[in-house]
Amino acid sequence: MYVHRLYQLEQHLGSTALRRQPPQDAADEALRELVSYAETYRPDTAVVPTVPTAELYSLHSSRRVNTGSNVFQDFDVSRLRGANANAVHFVWADTFTNGSVRASIVTEPNEKYLRIWFENGIRSEEQGERAKGWASNVQIRPREQAALGNENSHGGLRYTALQFFARAPQEERKDGYIDEIGLSLRLLDRRLTYWVYRQAPRVNGPTQFRVATAEWQRFRVELSSEYYRIKAGDGNRWFLKFGSNGEPVPDFTVLPGITVVLGRFTAGREEPQEGKGVVDIKEITMTE
Repeated sequence: MYVHRLYQLEQHLGSTALRRQPPQDAADEALRELVSYAETYRPDTAVVPTVPTAELYSLHSSRRVNTGSNVFQDFDVSRLRGANANAVHFVWADTFTNGSVRASIVTEPNEKYLRIWFENGIRSEEQGERAKGWASNVQIRPREQAALGNENSHGGLRYTALQFFARAPQEERKDGYIDEIGLSLRLLDRRLTYWVYRQAPRVNGPTQFRVATAEWQRFRVELSSEYYRIKAGDGNRWFLKFGSNGEPVPDFTVLPGITVVLGRFTAGREEPQEGKGVVDIKEITMTE
């Protein structure tokens, strides 16, 4: 709601400038309206407004939607061409438990892929088990820095799943690296809300894929709403889409980003656990 009011403030300032009114007076008036609204705001009676989708994309540094392709990311990042230069949006690890993560795009004669080195949740003796750790994250952007469109002519999903390939490269293994890598996904939807993918529908079960071979493995990720839950504390929570049962559901008619969560594969656990290793990812595409 506050985001929408700030959006209105921005629009108001733009319109007053056209009328050559003093911009500071206009800003003061708009800010007084915003403060007055905040003092009387009640969540149970407020009506969530509609914000143009392009404005939500602007929060993710992109206003464009690519509707002519089913390729989310192929890691072809030639800077000479000036396109697709920023495949990775961020890398993150919990330094409080000595975590680290780095990523590099590898270009070989016949393929291109993202190689990620990670370490997470390794506690020192002084920290002990009281220090909580989080898995290492890497967020991947679509090709050409444009959100990937996935809407059909009826307003539904053009593609019902995405797929990618992953492996644990043996030539990069070092002492202490884990044998079984756990990989989870968080998808960013049209409304800039993060959704955690689950391996089974309608349950709060494990989210991990198991990557444990040097050969490329193909993984399929369903885009149906029953496979997802909201990632608490991350992303937008005001402009959600709601299903027929009144529960929030993801809006994957547009995909602005995918976050890869890495750690040790542990059967029965919700997310990857402590560990360090290396994993390759390639060819993230939409599919039927």
